[in-house]
Amino acid sequence: MKRAGWLVAVLLLVSAGAWAKKEDEPRSHFASEISYARAFYGDPVYAKVFDDDFMWGGLINFTWYPIRNLGLDLGIGTLYGAGHALTRTGRASGEDVELYVLPGSLGLTYRFDFLNEQLVVPSVSAGGDYWAYRENNAFSKRVEGGKNGYYVKGGLGILLDWIEPDSSFNLQDDFGIENVFLELGWTETWMNQEGLNFSAILYQAGFRFEF
Repeated sequence: MKRAGWLVAVLLLVSAGAWAKKEDEPRSHFASEISYARAFYGDPVYAKVFDDDFMWGGLINFTWYPIRNLGLDLGIGTLYGAGHALTRTGRASGEDVELYVLPGSLGLTYRFDFLNEQLVVPSVSAGGDYWAYRENNAFSKRVEGGKNGYYVKGGLGILLDWIEPDSSFNLQDDFGIENVFLELGWTETWMNQEGLNFSAILYQAGFRFEF
């Protein structure tokens, strides 16, 4: 965590010198992102129940930029896993189990976007989490609840406008989309609480649209 904090501080200092280079391009005020995600849990019980140590799903993020490059980020999504309940001895039983998780997040995002039509744009994010969940078991009472915690995230955006420049003008005229990115992300979340432990590492891949 300390290393991550120092890295963010250095990158922010570097960004101050590059600020003026971006002024020629109209800044984005809003962005939306849709991505596929896999959540890998550290708790070994997930691998025993679901035969894998991950759940798959999708995430949607909305970002509002009150100032250039620094945004307020809201994320929502869904994760799903299916497997078998465990006996008291830790072995899989014949009871089917389904787990639905609805992760939510609110935080700040900084994108290191300094040049007009910059091809590769790194980003860092941090904030708070709230994950609601529901566990369905045909032989037991349904379990529902929620967990809260915090997260850090690193991202890398690859600008796609250069692939077909004419199409970017159509997107801007028709939908107000300034830029389209292939967005890759890595998120670590900490929620070590009583019961289910949703502390995990998420890998994401999707598309980001800037307006």
